[in-house]
Amino acid sequence: MTHIDEETLAIVALDDAAALPAQREHLSSCPTCSADLDELRRTVALGRSSRGVDLDRPGPEVWGRIRDELGFEPVATTPVAAETAGVAELPAAPERAAAPELPAAPERAAALRPRRRSLRLALWLPITAAAAVLGVLGGIAGSGLLRDAVGTPGQKVVSEARLEALPGWPGAKGTATLERARDGALTLVVDMRPGTGTAPAGEPLREVWLMRSDLSGLVSVGLMDGTHGTFTVPVGVDVRRFPLVDVSAEPDDGDPTHSGASIMRGTLSSPVPS
Repeated sequence: MTHIDEETLAIVALDDAAALPAQREHLSSCPTCSADLDELRRTVALGRSSRGVDLDRPGPEVWGRIRDELGFEPVATTPVAAETAGVAELPAAPERAAAPELPAAPERAAALRPRRRSLRLALWLPITAAAAVLGVLGGIAGSGLLRDAVGTPGQKVVSEARLEALPGWPGAKGTATLERARDGALTLVVDMRPGTGTAPAGEPLREVWLMRSDLSGLVSVGLMDGTHGTFTVPVGVDVRRFPLVDVSAEPDDGDPTHSGASIMRGTLSSPVPS
């Protein structure tokens, strides 16, 4: 029997709607994968229940792991430090993720079988990566560098995606357009119609994410302004590795991780530029 890979189980633990029909059928008949998924769901519940807990600031080695996971070039200074003059509160968002726990993960999981230990790491790596990117974007927005590139001379459409509704959001649909400027900078433009679905209580925000095609990793690019959003794709993010565009309903609580409530999702058409 071929089991569901660890990264996919981690994403399903965050968002049940992400599971494909074949994966749901496998989970209903495979006690091994079902047990692993239940453990990951408990981990997610524990992480969400710890919102508001003050955590230590991540050290340089944690930022280094996040940078390597996202494929960013090495930087000389701590992320967001140079971009947040005058907006000192913004960098606090990444601290709400579980990044400080990463170095201790092997010790906590020592009693588990190897697959369980790697599953937990597979769950936290995408969450931590999203927290880091959101912090960087917060610094950019605070410094006024986040730009609206719609209609800017020299912008060229290089890829598009049709966003389709996920379960629980009937009638929701949208489009995503990837544009390239003359200097090579990429801009993602998202327009959506929420349909008849209703966001869970306390989740009024809509956030846009770039995801890997197998849902094993994700990067936040920003919050929607109503039903429209224009976002600069962070330098160093290879869109070929993150071709899925996801729009989620998020609570206004400062937590940078994905809520698990995806509204719609679609894949950017090929060829996706580097």
